[in-house]
Order: sequence, then C-alpha cells, then structure tokens
Amino acid sequence: MIKPKVSVLISKVFGLSCLEVLSQAGINIRYVVTIDDRLDTRSAYNEIQAHCRRQSLNLKVSGSPSDTEGYFNEDPCDIVFVFCWYQIIKSSIIAGAQGGVFGIHHSLLPSYRGQAPLIWSLLAGDKVIGSTLFRIDGGIDTGPIAHQWSLEVNQKWYLRDIIAALEGQILLDLGKCAVELIEGRKSLKPQPTDQASYSSTRIPEDSRISWQDPAHQVLRHIRTLNSPYPESFTFFGEDRLSVGRAEAFPYRVHGVPGSIFKVDGRSVVCCGDGYGVVISEVKNTKGDHVKSFPIGTRFK
Repeated sequence: MIKPKVSVLISKVFGLSCLEVLSQAGINIRYVVTIDDRLDTRSAYNEIQAHCRRQSLNLKVSGSPSDTEGYFNEDPCDIVFVFCWYQIIKSSIIAGAQGGVFGIHHSLLPSYRGQAPLIWSLLAGDKVIGSTLFRIDGGIDTGPIAHQWSLEVNQKWYLRDIIAALEGQILLDLGKCAVELIEGRKSLKPQPTDQASYSSTRIPEDSRISWQDPAHQVLRHIRTLNSPYPESFTFFGEDRLSVGRAEAFPYRVHGVPGSIFKVDGRSVVCCGDGYGVVISEVKNTKGDHVKSFPIGTRFK
C-alpha cells in the first residue's frame, strides 16, 4: 500500500507544537512550509528551522501564497495540514490535495466562521468555547468537520490562560486524529448551516475600553484583549495606557464612568452600571508601569 504524501504549513509556537505532535505520531512528512515572520513578537521562525534540522525535515520558506502554491505544484501532496497559517490557501492546492487540506479554526464551527473567532466568542461571554479540525474548501470556514475540542471557560482566566488550556487539549489527540485522516479512518461531518454565524476582522481601536459599559463587561474586555495580543487600552489625558490586569470591585460606586478613586491604596474605576473595577497593572506606551493617578481624574 502506497502511503499518502503529507505536507505541513505552519508558523508560530502552536504551529511548531502541532508539527512536533505529528512527528511523534509517526507521520512521514514530505516537507514543511513556514513564513519568515521574525518581525512578529510571536514568531517561532528560528525554532521551526532548528526543529526541522534536528528531524531532517525538508523546510521551505514562503513569502506569498504564490510561493506556497509553487512548492505544492513542484511536489504535490495527498494531504496538507495547516496550523497558524496566515496566507490564503490557493484553490489549486485545495483541489490538488486529494485527501484534503485540514486546518484548525478556534471556534466550535459553524459558529464564528471568519476572523478572530476566539476573541469574539470570549467577548460574547460564551461559557463554552472550542476549536475545530476541519477540511478546508473554497468557503469561509465552511468545510466538513473532522474533530472538535471544547473548553468550559473560567471567567477569571485571562486570554493567555484560555489559549494554553485550549491548545493543551488539542495537542493531546491531534496526532491520533491526523493518523486517522491519513489512513482514511476518520469520518467527516458536514456543518449544520442553519447554526452558522460569522465574525468580522478586528482593528486596533476595538481594544479601547468603554468605561460606560457595565463593570462585568469591562472586566471581560480587559481579560480577553490581553497578552499575547495587544492589551486593552484607555486614555489618561493625551496619554495612551494599556490595562493588563483588573478585578471586580465588590461595592456600588457613584461617579462618572472612567472616574478614578482610591480605596485601601487600590485604584478603582467607575463603570456605567454603578459598579467599578480595580486596575492593578497599567503601562504607558514605553512599557513603564503607572502606579497612581491623582484623585478626581478620569480615563476617557
């Protein structure tokens, strides 16, 4: 029996982790494609290069979707796995990979098809989130589902905690799922289109805190729009400040939303529902911690 030829398109630390899992599962990978994203603080370009050298994997570096298409046309593969890949997958690759092109989308499809699904799901206050391994087709995250992982959200977690927990679940059985797909033992289920929703692209301004919102929503905003992505921000006068940590203030407050006052040495900010949040980590654009604010001042 001829084994299917497999290629893997990856970037970032999670992409590398997925590649390692596939290697540990005994999958014979014909080549790996990555991007040179060293200007991105989340880059794992050097680590991916080092891993491929250690494992004697053929590594190609793509500068564009056309480069990736060219690599595939030169050496077509039966199955392609895509992890943390930010290029559009050309239709010729989707059509040419007879066993399928498979990727992970960080939502429980068919919900949150499109951009920034995990962020939109968390901002919506979803109590259960997840990720989907699915076959990529010509639509926007519309292909049939191979496997899903779900996670109950601890409302006190920050984004980094949620990503770590979700990715940890994925890595536990991704190798098994991939082997079953390669061997043709994994059934695919079409997405129920009547349950679909779509999410739009986010822009930097979307991370600005609206102090007019209820306190629980402000907290959710701060914990979601957080490291490893740019943190939630507000303005103090003309100074832009990032807010990295906050917690609920347990008492009612009286003040204009954004107003700052001190209780037991802690900075409390009034929100739009008559409650407040305690901010415990604030930085300026230089990365310096800002620890105090004059009484009677406010964020805007």
